[in-house]
Amino acid sequence: MKKNDKIYLAHSVELVNPVRRWEVNTESKFRIDLINPMRKNDFENVDEIKSLTSRKKVVNYMQTLSTEISEKIVKYDLELLRKCDGLLAVFNSPSIGTSQEIFAAHYLYQIPVYVICGDYTAHPWIQSIVKQSGGKAFRTKRQFTKYLDEQGLRRK
Repeated sequence: MKKNDKIYLAHSVELVNPVRRWEVNTESKFRIDLINPMRKNDFENVDEIKSLTSRKKVVNYMQTLSTEISEKIVKYDLELLRKCDGLLAVFNSPSIGTSQEIFAAHYLYQIPVYVICGDYTAHPWIQSIVKQSGGKAFRTKRQFTKYLDEQGLRRK
């Protein structure tokens, strides 16, 4: 990772609030641009997404999305991802969408994949993709920001 890289920020819907707070803090301290597709799209109700704080609410929300909206989401995400220098995925538990974004980043766009995934760092797919892509897996957000420091990306 290098200065001013655009890093696509993948995460599950139920993490939208805590990840957003962390995203703003991280961007203020480091010279990287985190591109969060949930913050930028104009076809989902952001306030509704912010209210989805449990897995059950997320599952119920996903069931309300039309095929047309689902296709817009995927197309939009892939367009953003294609323009990025890498992907950072934040997991609290496995997520279908986040897994697809990781797969696309590595296999479609050949960009580095970084993953903050707690106990999943040893998962064969995570290990394989981060190694092949030139990325890295971290257990915690703190480990990731330490890595950014080690790369000399802290703002002066």
